[in-house]
Amino acid sequence: MAEKSRSNTFIHASVPEPPPIFRGKKVVPYLQRFLNRTVKLTDAKLYQEVTDIIEARTIFGLEKYGQMLTTNDGRCGKNDALQEFGDLLIYTSKMKLNKDHAGLEELRALLPILHMVIDSSEMDFVVDQPTLTRI
Repeated sequence: MAEKSRSNTFIHASVPEPPPIFRGKKVVPYLQRFLNRTVKLTDAKLYQEVTDIIEARTIFGLEKYGQMLTTNDGRCGKNDALQEFGDLLIYTSKMKLNKDHAGLEELRALLPILHMVIDSSEMDFVVDQPTLTRI
């Protein structure tokens, strides 16, 4: 039964989500605060690289959707993440085939950040009122 449920989940990775609605908490300020308390203290260079990526993607989202990502925007975060994960695997495979070893190492350096976000407790994201640092 679990296998059937799991494969139904992954089918949604190809179904587009509806346009977002502006409702809920802005996600990026919470993520920035989390990164300030975790990554910035241990690796300033990695912190800068990650915040640059977040800033660029936030600006892209603002231009495309007219708003920042919010918690209750009418979209399924898991489906969005699965779609982006599929893209990441495909682009990473392209890099592998192109022998882009430096690019692959750059991606490898970012993986611990993803693990930190996944493994953190929800409380790590809800401490105090977040403030945007650059965006």
